[in-house]
Parts: sequence; structure tokens; C-alpha cells
Amino acid sequence: MIPIPRVPVVPPVTTIPKPDLDTGNFSFPSLPKVLSAQDLANGIVGWFIGDYIQKIAKETDWERDNRVPLDNETILGSGSYTSTKKRVKGAKVFEKDGKYYHRDTLHKGKGSHLEVYDKHGKHIGEADPRTGELKPGTADLNKKLPK
Repeated sequence: MIPIPRVPVVPPVTTIPKPDLDTGNFSFPSLPKVLSAQDLANGIVGWFIGDYIQKIAKETDWERDNRVPLDNETILGSGSYTSTKKRVKGAKVFEKDGKYYHRDTLHKGKGSHLEVYDKHGKHIGEADPRTGELKPGTADLNKKLPK
């Protein structure tokens, strides 16, 4: 992703020649230009556009469309999770390092998450669909992975 400045872009500086009395040559030190109203407006607009682009670049398709993500749009589709024969509410169950993961098909958009269970099928929490990182305090003792 190309980094987009989140601060107003400062226009080029104006240079004024400065004579060097020993050599007779001129040097051109840079002095900051006084910003015009137009320069300031362009910088502010650029900042807002850059901020908006950063925001939409971070959003996933499922967040923009407010839908449940597909397996291949989550960490489950990265190739490091093994698909099992189990399904929960239509979602495939995947296994990695003795833990079981599946998409929660009831939550969509920004509320999307993965359900995570230990090797005994006990619910240990919800995970971020992008990273697989467990969200602290989300374990539900009433949930079990169906056999």
C-alpha cells in the first residue's frame, strides 16, 4: 500500500540568493514560503482525502458490504488452517494447533468474528477474522463445539 500523508502538504519554498563575500558566488538558502489561502485550502483538502483513503483502505469488503466474511477473506483462508468435516451453522470448522475455528455466521460487517474452541470443544473466545487473534474476555462457558 502506498503511504498517504496525513498532514497537509507544504508547498515549495521560495529561494533568495545570498552573496558569498569571499568567493563572489551566490548561494541559495531555502526560506519557508508564506502560505496563501489557496495553499492552505489545498493542504486541508489533501489531508481529508488522505485520511479518507487510509480509512477505506483498511476496511475489508465484508465490512464495506456489511456481510459475513467468506472463509477465504479471513485468516482461515491463509493456508495455515486445516479444514475439517465439521460445520457449524453452515460455516466450515478449521483446526490449527489443537484449536478449532469457524466464522460466526450471525454477525456481519464490523461485528464479524471467528468462534474459537479448545481441543475438547470448549469455547475459549472470539477471534479477529483478519489475524486470528483472540479477543480477551469473550469466552462463553455455555458454548461447545458440536460433535
